[in-house]
Order: sequence, then C-alpha cells, then structure tokens
Amino acid sequence: MPSRHKKRQKDIPGRSLKKPLGVIVGASLLIWLLFFDSHSLVSRIQWYQEYKSLEVQNAHLQYEIDLLEAELARGLSDEAVERIAREEFGMRRDNETVYPVINDDD
Repeated sequence: MPSRHKKRQKDIPGRSLKKPLGVIVGASLLIWLLFFDSHSLVSRIQWYQEYKSLEVQNAHLQYEIDLLEAELARGLSDEAVERIAREEFGMRRDNETVYPVINDDD
C-alpha cells in the first residue's frame, strides 16, 4: 500500500499568519464597538445616566403638576385672581399708577 503523506497544518503557507491576524482583527473590532461606534458602550452608559436623570426630573415635574391640579380643583379666590392678574399680566385698577421695581442683582 502506498503511504499517503498528509501535509501538516504547519506546512501550509499562510497558515501561520491567519491566527494572529484573526486575533488582531477581532481585538480591533471589539475596541471599535466599545469606544468608537455610534452605539458604543461609552455612549450607552451616558445615555443610561441621562435617562435616569430625565426620569427623576419627570417625577418632580409630575409632582408639581399634581400640586397645581389640586390647587385648580380647590378653585381660585378673588385675591389669587387679582395677584395673578397684576403680577403676570400687568393689569391695574382704574386711576392706579404702577411703578415697576427693577432689581439689580449684579
């Protein structure tokens, strides 16, 4: 029987470069995805922190909305209506002179 000699993998040209090249390409891809991609791990961490911050802000604003809705449900007194009209809309009574006060907090 003729003996068949199989080429060992060491003897195949270019085989010695495939494994290190694959490791380099894989490591480069991993570094790219972790740090430089538009959806990188760093970006995702920043987005998560911003999300948590916005959740806290949303809860605070919801609390303020609930307070304002409760105030509206009670109804506004005449004094409150007059105060709002004067402060926010600059309304005044007849024959009344209003002097605006400007604070210089510089």
